[in-house]
Amino acid sequence: GKRVVSGAWDGTVKILDAATGVEVRSIDAHVDYQVATVDFSPDGRRIVSGSPSENRVKIWDAESGEMLWSITGRKGAFVDCLPDPLKSSYHFLTARDEELLVFERSFQEEENERSFQEGEKAPVASFMAPGEVTCVEVRGSAILLGCMDGSVVLLRAPFLSA
Repeated sequence: GKRVVSGAWDGTVKILDAATGVEVRSIDAHVDYQVATVDFSPDGRRIVSGSPSENRVKIWDAESGEMLWSITGRKGAFVDCLPDPLKSSYHFLTARDEELLVFERSFQEEENERSFQEGEKAPVASFMAPGEVTCVEVRGSAILLGCMDGSVVLLRAPFLSA
């Protein structure tokens, strides 16, 4: 069935049945920190959550609730996740102040690294916005940024595929 995911001030990520609203799973995602952003990957296999107060973005297995990967030091947290079936990988985006960072993660890396992973992974691309990034929308190879100063920026990112 269809599921929805939500993040809470208590640091939990909850997966709910979309038809009934019944909780399917609760994950202690960001203990002692609020979850500001959360979403399923488009294939529904992963959940990505972000906590700006913890400065951490985490990727979870949607079925087991197991944490697969963590990036530290990112303010603004997760904003989108896009699988790339041609490359057996996916991209995810984080915002830090005026900077939008794009990371690539291989499904193969996930299978080989099941234990907790700390630290930074170098971004494959970064973009600077005229103000603090508050909203990101991805459509195909276009990225639309909304900024705290009221500006809206359209970026072309041909390396993204949805």
